[in-house]
Amino acid sequence: NGWDLDLAVNTIPDTSWKITNNAFNGTLNTPQDIPTGTTYQVITGSSLTVTVPPGYNQSIVTLNFDGWGDVDQTGVSMGSLRFQIAQTGTSAATYTSTTVTSWAATNTGARTRYTFPAAYSISNLAPGTYTFNLLVVREGELGAVPNAVNVWGIQSTAKVYSRN
Repeated sequence: NGWDLDLAVNTIPDTSWKITNNAFNGTLNTPQDIPTGTTYQVITGSSLTVTVPPGYNQSIVTLNFDGWGDVDQTGVSMGSLRFQIAQTGTSAATYTSTTVTSWAATNTGARTRYTFPAAYSISNLAPGTYTFNLLVVREGELGAVPNAVNVWGIQSTAKVYSRN
């Protein structure tokens, strides 16, 4: 006397990537002198904190740091800045040589400007809270020693992508 209906239910899990957390520090214009030497310096304002949530099989944290600065040189010179990322929180790690930027000054007494993009992805961190900082060191300088090498500003973003 009637219909016997069976419903087909989709049992395939959702495997699409989702943004499950993000961080943005805004645009910061805070001058910071980068001293000579071999010790990496944390770039002021680069800090980002994100949470990798539990309950997912895979995660990727993408980090983007875009910055700018200048060199106040005393004569013809050149050099570079090397960047790395320090991770603290649930687990600690250092990601070395994430990017390098170079500068060359051919005019005595003028400021030479530079920019740097540092982008990095980290896969499958354990669930927890992590803080990332961009670090910089001067290297490979030739010619006249600059009066100052400065980072003038940075804009940092982080996104946590997760999926089952």
